[in-house]
Amino acid sequence: MGDHRYEDLMRQLGEAFSKADDGEEKRRAARERELQHERWMAERKTVIRDILATMRQYGITAESLA
Repeated sequence: MGDHRYEDLMRQLGEAFSKADDGEEKRRAARERELQHERWMAERKTVIRDILATMRQYGITAESLA
């Protein structure tokens, strides 16, 4: 095998590994976005519960805010 053919094969191999790594990176990023969304939703629920508790504490209703 000549040097040129060896270098070409190594380049192709590097590209294949690069594509495989890219897929894993995309899956990791998607998992991170999903976890961030779950954290955001949990925080949102907590804030809503706090607002409703405060409204009950002061006797405020949705109709009184309108």
